[in-house]
Amino acid sequence: MAKKPVMMGHESALEYETRPAKAIRKSAPLAIHTIEDLDPIVVAFNNITSNRYEIPMAKENEGNYRQVIIPGWPRNIHFEFVTRKNAAKDRKAGLTLELHDENGNFLRLKECLPGIAESAGSISDVPVNCRVFWKNPALVVQLPGTLNHLEVAESMLELINRTKDSISAAISSNR
Repeated sequence: MAKKPVMMGHESALEYETRPAKAIRKSAPLAIHTIEDLDPIVVAFNNITSNRYEIPMAKENEGNYRQVIIPGWPRNIHFEFVTRKNAAKDRKAGLTLELHDENGNFLRLKECLPGIAESAGSISDVPVNCRVFWKNPALVVQLPGTLNHLEVAESMLELINRTKDSISAAISSNR
């Protein structure tokens, strides 16, 4: 059975997936406001990672994020593409790349995240920050609105590559 393409503006995910990387790179900056706006970013991310990471499908009314599950990690620890149309008290509007420990059960990770953020440096010319949400620390990169889908996907891959080993070590030492 053929995959039914997900519609995104004037092109489907299937059409987007087959566009050459050069064409994607020249795309206009993003206007990210809904969970559906993240679909072409997920397609680009899957393309550049050869589907190495699991990205669960978004469910209707699920929220404003798409998780990136890292093999071998507990599922409550994951990266996310997050979009916010409006600013909240502790977050700006726009697109962020984040790492979450949803349960806050990994105390060693909690202790290590500020140092991991510092050693990660900057992604897309934006510093990786460690912030606390709901009493749990998270890594956060607030992306500039000038990036296209491929650049956002590349930024997520860079964040994963710069932090994965340190996070894995913190998870392992907590067990």
